[in-house]
Amino acid sequence: MVKMTHNAEAGYGQKNVSGRSISARTSSKMTSIAHNNRTPEDDFGDNIDRLKTNDNVILISDDLEDVYHELFHESVLNYNAKQKREDRKKSEEKGGYLKEVKEQWNKSKTGTVDPQREFIVQFGRKQDEPFPEELSNTMFKEYLDDFQERYTDLRVYNAVIHNDEATPHMHVNFVPVADGYTRGLEKRPSFSRVLKKHDVSFTEFFEEEKDKLAEIMKEHTGEERKEVGSHKYLKPAQYREMMSEANEKRREAVTRNVASFTRREELDNRESILNDKDVDLKRKAQNIKYVINDVQQREKGVSIKEKTLNERESALQVRENKLLERENNVSDKAERLNEQQNTLNVQKTAIDAREAEIKVKDRKADDKLSEASEKDKNADEKLKQAKEYKDDGIFKLAENEKRLAEIRKESEELRKLKESFKQFGDKIYDLVDKIRKGEIGKRGAKRVTNELKTPLDTQENLDHNNQILDEFNDGFLELVKRTEGQEMQQ
Repeated sequence: MVKMTHNAEAGYGQKNVSGRSISARTSSKMTSIAHNNRTPEDDFGDNIDRLKTNDNVILISDDLEDVYHELFHESVLNYNAKQKREDRKKSEEKGGYLKEVKEQWNKSKTGTVDPQREFIVQFGRKQDEPFPEELSNTMFKEYLDDFQERYTDLRVYNAVIHNDEATPHMHVNFVPVADGYTRGLEKRPSFSRVLKKHDVSFTEFFEEEKDKLAEIMKEHTGEERKEVGSHKYLKPAQYREMMSEANEKRREAVTRNVASFTRREELDNRESILNDKDVDLKRKAQNIKYVINDVQQREKGVSIKEKTLNERESALQVRENKLLERENNVSDKAERLNEQQNTLNVQKTAIDAREAEIKVKDRKADDKLSEASEKDKNADEKLKQAKEYKDDGIFKLAENEKRLAEIRKESEELRKLKESFKQFGDKIYDLVDKIRKGEIGKRGAKRVTNELKTPLDTQENLDHNNQILDEFNDGFLELVKRTEGQEMQQ
């Protein structure tokens, strides 16, 4: 018993064939990536064998906000660059456009935009014996690679193989990327628009995917899908003919669906434009209301101001008359001031010239003052030296005067001594002469020398003089002796 299932938005379309079931279903609802990837935040469930959770295989795991930034940020920037009103620009922050798409999807549920899609595929049912884990993993990976090559505009951001449930299956989460829009953003996340570009309906899309899964299963296992139960087996030619008729009907339905989607998209665009206009009109109406209130308030203020201005105008007229009178007086004063100013200018010119002359003299005086200061400084040095010389000279002069007095005293004493020696000499010569003549003997000579010695004792330097006199006496006595000897010989 083989069960082929297809879920487009809701419900399963089924066809019974022999062999294993091939399941492919999708939903635009936001799914739990934490649950799919079995992160610690997930509470798991009763249908999950936790002992086999480590056997799950995460093939792709990208952050949805990062993917939106990669796919639509440039379109957001291009859109905002064309907008003149700030309130119509879209958020350029990371995650801003994703938030807007989610809000739009939650509000309309029309299917014109899809924040993301989850696509689930599997081989077999619970009652079927599962393929070996390595084999099923290989078939899932081969299918995912082929899917990404065929649908480059369905950006897969998360893909994980679950081996911890009753039947192995794979969750594929993708973001549809549709382009070619002439209004709004040039690129949007619309699954229906992507299918329209590939010229397939929802039903055809899932039939093709199940055919691709069946090809992969047959290639790896040799099993085919066959009808069983109340439906007879169809030969390939009959099946192709039946599918050709079904495809023709699907194309007709697709054409109608495309027209319907196109019309709905146009209506959505018009609704968006009308909503923007409605918001704009409400804003303008509110602004007009504010303006009217402001005008009314200003009118009241104008009346009050008008009365005040009339009063001020009268007062200003009086002031104007007074100002005219003052202006005449000021004019007269201005003429006098001009004359005084001319006189002052002449005086100022003379003063400037005199001031320049004084500055020249002042500079010369400064030079002379500097020179005098230098001379004064030198004079002070010389005065200081002279004072030192004077003090030294006065001291020396006092000493000299004292010494001079002493010299004068000594000179006077010497003079007196000289006079005494002269008298003494005269007496000696007279004595010698008397001795020679025999008028005085030896005793008489000694008595005369003692008499001569007495006057000399009163002089200073008595010891010195006495020594001289003693020597003289000795010499004199020797002379007397020699004289006496000569006389005796005679």
